Amino acid sequence: MGNEWLSPGAFSRASRLSSKALRLYSRDGLLVPCRIDPQTGYRQYHVDQLHSARLIRLLRRAGLPVALVAEVTGSPVDERQRLVDAFWVQTEREFAYRRDLIAHLSRTLSGAKENYPMYEIKTRDVAEQTVLTEQTYASAPGLTEWIVAAGLRQLEAANVIGGQQGSRLVIYHGEVNEDSDGPVEQATPISPDRAADAAMATRVEPAHREAYVTVTRAQVRYPDILSAYDAVERWITESHGVTAGPPRESYFADPSEGPDDEPVADIAYPIE
Repeated sequence: MGNEWLSPGAFSRASRLSSKALRLYSRDGLLVPCRIDPQTGYRQYHVDQLHSARLIRLLRRAGLPVALVAEVTGSPVDERQRLVDAFWVQTEREFAYRRDLIAHLSRTLSGAKENYPMYEIKTRDVAEQTVLTEQTYASAPGLTEWIVAAGLRQLEAANVIGGQQGSRLVIYHGEVNEDSDGPVEQATPISPDRAADAAMATRVEPAHREAYVTVTRAQVRYPDILSAYDAVERWITESHGVTAGPPRESYFADPSEGPDDEPVADIAYPIE
């Protein structure tokens, strides 16, 4: 190009970024004009900025949010691919979550949900427990990964002080979906006599009465597990019961390995 300095209009045409996008990226500090006249406010871009502008356009077309685009373009070259790859892994995870949820909704809305197995709802009294505890805020697509990692951390910590003393709990203190991220708690029962020796936080889970349903390895998978929650909630409503605490999953077997028809967990709600 004959002139190394470009007006916003010329830079927009050369980079194929709209004038609106240039204003947005300038405001956010992502692509700032090299020259701004202090008197007139006239902006100019340098031709050397075209490479960055075209990269930004491609990243945005790929769906990266502006904040992540800024992180990518501001990172060393050898770090940029890792950031983009991580974004794509998360995108595929979120797509799989939505795909499975749509399939569940399709069955529900079509009436096919009535063909699901009938769940037998039971009640029981649960004694007070001392538990290792860890909480996080997580969206639905990333929840399983955190549950697995937290469970392994707690199992390792429990083994040092006498081992796990009951079913591992995943307690939902808030809704987990596209609009809400919990929080979610992982809790592993340990001997109360060894709580002081634990390498992580502990607390006491109070004694309570709960309504629950036992599910198999196949039924605990998302989104089929939603039907188990629906069944317990419906039973509580129809029985005029009142929930007295957050819902939880109580795992007494490994949900990741074994036959699909093996019972692995209870879906439970504390009740009054």
